[in-house]
Amino acid sequence: MLAAPPAQRNAYQRIVTTSRLPQLPRDTYRIIVRPRNGLDVTKVSQIPFEQALAMAAALAPAEIEEDTICPNGTQNIYVVCTSHKKNACAYVKAQQVRLGDFTYLVSVYPAPPDDTCKGVTRGVDCGRGRSVTPAAQRRKSRARSRGRSVSGRRFQEELTWADRVKEKTPKPIKVMWSASPEHGEKSEIEQLRQDIASLKAELRKKKAA
Repeated sequence: MLAAPPAQRNAYQRIVTTSRLPQLPRDTYRIIVRPRNGLDVTKVSQIPFEQALAMAAALAPAEIEEDTICPNGTQNIYVVCTSHKKNACAYVKAQQVRLGDFTYLVSVYPAPPDDTCKGVTRGVDCGRGRSVTPAAQRRKSRARSRGRSVSGRRFQEELTWADRVKEKTPKPIKVMWSASPEHGEKSEIEQLRQDIASLKAELRKKKAA
């Protein structure tokens, strides 16, 4: 595998560095504001957006004097920091902001703690349990298919030496088989290993691109 050029590695490192949120005191609430409808945070003045967000959150100017808002052009988000729980609860209730003659939808949510694994999961209903996720459904479907294919086979009974002497012909018998829990666990582990290997290969391709 060819290594990425130094310029691409440096650009990737800059994106990672700028995407990291700064360390803040434990009593500080960090709120993520993700604008929609094509709003570019690098082309909007910070003060008007701060005022529009406060209005959407029903907060008076005096209540947000200690709050800070910082744009992140890499991820196209705003990061709001406040030490007041009341303000944090008010911010997350905002659904849209009005800038001039235009109204933009916003997705506002608290940032996860620094000791958690952060990521984005798409196409999965959070209200469903892990047993009904698409990956779990595929594993169950494969297990059922294996069970049907094996149970549908016909096996011939083994003939003893005495049967061969009597020229007895073997009779086909149907053997029912069902996957044991241990077999199912091994199949799931093997599938997980294949998924991990596939994800690692895709990650290497992206880094090499």
